[in-house]
Amino acid sequence: NVTGVQTCALPILLERLQRGDEQAFQVLFEEFYASLCLFATHYLGDREEAADVVQEAFLKYWYRHTDFDDFRRIKSFL
Repeated sequence: NVTGVQTCALPILLERLQRGDEQAFQVLFEEFYASLCLFATHYLGDREEAADVVQEAFLKYWYRHTDFDDFRRIKSFL
């Protein structure tokens, strides 16, 4: 479950992400960046490297945003 984005807003956010809406991407980034950095830091053992990996994942998502038609797929990808 997404903590900051209400469940009822997920279809709208997903639609906006698929259209390439940069503000929707910012919402997604702000929602997941910190927790993904913590996960990656635990896995990699280095904060800066973890931040780089997470930023790269978001960048790869952005380039492929039209491939994702389900929010669970976005979460799994990131």
